[in-house]
Formats: sequence, structure tokens, C-alpha cells
Amino acid sequence: MALVLVLVVGGCLPAPLRKDRFVAPVNAIRAECASQPTHLTRERCANPRIYALYAADGHVPLDIASDYLARRQEIADEMDKGQITEAQGAALIEDAKSVANARSTALAARRNAELDAAIDSLAAAQATINANPPQSFMLPPVRFSPQSMMPPPASPPMPVPDICSMMSCPRAAVPSVQYVPVSPGDPLNAGLNSVGYPTR
Repeated sequence: MALVLVLVVGGCLPAPLRKDRFVAPVNAIRAECASQPTHLTRERCANPRIYALYAADGHVPLDIASDYLARRQEIADEMDKGQITEAQGAALIEDAKSVANARSTALAARRNAELDAAIDSLAAAQATINANPPQSFMLPPVRFSPQSMMPPPASPPMPVPDICSMMSCPRAAVPSVQYVPVSPGDPLNAGLNSVGYPTR
């Protein structure tokens, strides 16, 4: 009869393993190894393949399965050495199955308790957040109007102070014109009158 183990999955714990889940494939493996000459060689033929079957399933606690298969080999060795009878060996194997299943059930219960505690913790945290919602950090909306989009009115020009009314400013100097009498007989002054204007 195949070992019946409880499924243990981190974060998700399915229902206990059905007895027929591994019975058929395990019995087929042991039947293929039945031709081995001793109890121990039969176990050594079958156990690695059975362990691979449990590992491929992905839901069996492999440390428990490994301990169970190792115990079967110890019992088989004792039978080969004549330390126990085959009936005693079969009874010890059943005891090993019961121990493995009890360990698997306890592990599943512990995982379930841890999962329930985690769910309760998350629910309490969510209730706290719902009772004290965080304050919004959003800025208030900005309202635009046609007036707010227009540029501000231009300021009137600043009056330019009359500097000269505030202080005495010297008037611009007007150049004086001096008229130099010319000599009509001077060839450089031909065509000019006595004050230097043209004669015509």
C-alpha cells in the first residue's frame, strides 16, 4: 500500500491527499522490482523512483517522504538478516506510514495556522486603514478665467523730471561771427565786397 501524505503548499493548502492518488503508480513500481532477490534490493530498486514520483507531484513534503522510504529500507535489511519476521516487518512498515502521515498532518495544520494568522493580520491592517484613511496630498484645483489669462494693464509712463527746472543749467553757447574787412585789391578776394559777401 502506498504512503498517503497530506498536501502542504506554501500559501495554499489543498485537501488531504486521496489514498488512490499514489497507490496505483507506487504499486506498479514495486511490482517491477519484485524480482529482486532480497527485501533490501527490492526497496533500493523501488524507493528512488517512488521519491521522484512524490517530487514531481510538487505537493508532498519531501523530507517526510524521504524519512519514510529510509525507514522501509531499515526494516527490509532487518528482515534479510533474520532479525525480524516478514509479518513483523509488514507491521513496522504500517507503523512508519502512520508516523509519516501524522507528521504530514501536523505540518499542514501548522501551515494553516500560520496562513490564518497572516490573513487576520492583513484584515486588521486593512480595517485600520479604512478607519483612518490617509489624507490627500493633492493640490487644490486651479481655476482659469478669461480675465486671468489676459496680461496685466500697462503702467503709465513715469514722468521725466525737468532737470533744468531743478537746477541752473548753462545755456548753450552760440558761436559769434566776426566779419573781417577784406581788401578789394586782394586777388584771393576777387568777387567779394568789402565785408566778404559776393558782389553779385
